[in-house]
Amino acid sequence: MAGSASAVVGLVRAGSLLLVLALAVGFAFATSCAVVPAGYRGVQLQQSAVTGAVLGEGWHLQVPFLQRVEILSVQTQAFHTRATAASRNLQAVDTEITLTYRLDSKRVPDVYQNLSAAYESRIVAPAIQEKVKGVMAEFEAERLITERSRVRQEIEDSLRTFLQPYGIEVVSVQLTNFDFSKEFNDAIEKKQVAEQRALTAKNDLDRIRIEAEQRVSQAKGEAEAIRIQGEALQNNPRLVELEAVKKWDGRLPATNLGGGAMPFITLPSAPQPAPTVTGR
Repeated sequence: MAGSASAVVGLVRAGSLLLVLALAVGFAFATSCAVVPAGYRGVQLQQSAVTGAVLGEGWHLQVPFLQRVEILSVQTQAFHTRATAASRNLQAVDTEITLTYRLDSKRVPDVYQNLSAAYESRIVAPAIQEKVKGVMAEFEAERLITERSRVRQEIEDSLRTFLQPYGIEVVSVQLTNFDFSKEFNDAIEKKQVAEQRALTAKNDLDRIRIEAEQRVSQAKGEAEAIRIQGEALQNNPRLVELEAVKKWDGRLPATNLGGGAMPFITLPSAPQPAPTVTGR
């Protein structure tokens, strides 16, 4: 019995030792491997210093307790915020802006070394506020509305130039809305109403002028026709009779049936034969 008990104790101790060894090996393997997911890059650190190595997607071996890997996304990301600025004519403007960007996959070590993983709060957000203020200060408040695409493009170009040295690539900028003070909105509305009324009045004046010109042209045409007819009658008095013939319907007036003057048409009389003289 004593021998059997000793054997059991030995097996237990051996099993415990093997378990401890297995756990140690598993822990060492786990700490010596780093996994970089799809759409990310790994920044290798050795004793908390950036080595400059960029780890792609997949498994990577590292020295336990000496090296570790920080994971940064290189996917396209969107940063949405509100920005307040003043226009050139000192009107307060509040806008919503969305910056679409991504990290330069080859420069993630620089991004981490200079900004750590908090690059949005350290550089992206302040840059948006600064560039929005700078661009909007170049435009009158009304031009911010009428030239919205130009304002957006200038903000996008300014952010691209500023963020590129930090390893951040700007994809696009979207301006969702412009909000002005109530007083300014009321002034814009009144101006638009006044411009619409002025345009309506101008259109009415143009219509009246055109109609008057048409009446003048018509009167001139009628006067010219009367003049031509007058000259024709003066040169040929019998033209009146010709016009009457053209308009006659072939019926004699009823007043001429019982006598009285003949119709207005004067027909030339036929020549009479000369009298014949006979001798006796």
